[in-house]
Amino acid sequence: MATCESSSRASRNFPTHRLSPCHREDQKKVKILSQILPPCLSTIGSPLGLPHVKGKIIEERGYDKKAPKRVRTPSIVSQSWTNFADRLDPVALDSHLSDDYSENGKGIRVQDDLVLNDYRKPTKGKSGTMEMERDPEGKNNHHKSYGYLRAPELSELVKGFI
Repeated sequence: MATCESSSRASRNFPTHRLSPCHREDQKKVKILSQILPPCLSTIGSPLGLPHVKGKIIEERGYDKKAPKRVRTPSIVSQSWTNFADRLDPVALDSHLSDDYSENGKGIRVQDDLVLNDYRKPTKGKSGTMEMERDPEGKNNHHKSYGYLRAPELSELVKGFI
């Protein structure tokens, strides 16, 4: 797992759940955040491996269409990028971004960390206490951010910044 050392910019790491160029409002936020973001990036349940999303990045960034890996780690990332994904997450269908994204100009490339996101909606049990129950279809929600935040791998990373 990547670590992020303290720097003059910040000693924090922001896990992002929806950092996707497909969302116009996120593009504006990224421009603003690029001025304050810490040098480390963590993505959780990210759709960044999907062909449509990579295509949008290539289209908007004007990357070389002939390069073997046409998308790369964002320039604002100067220490590490860790991608946390559950193989059963329907949004993070491509849970391995490292084979899609090349390194940025600082030599930083994404590191994939597969986690188990076993989030289940809490409901009141027969005794009136809160219990973990499967969703109405009888499945866990493998994309829920709460589940990612409970994963020991991400918890360890976050703990390092508290």
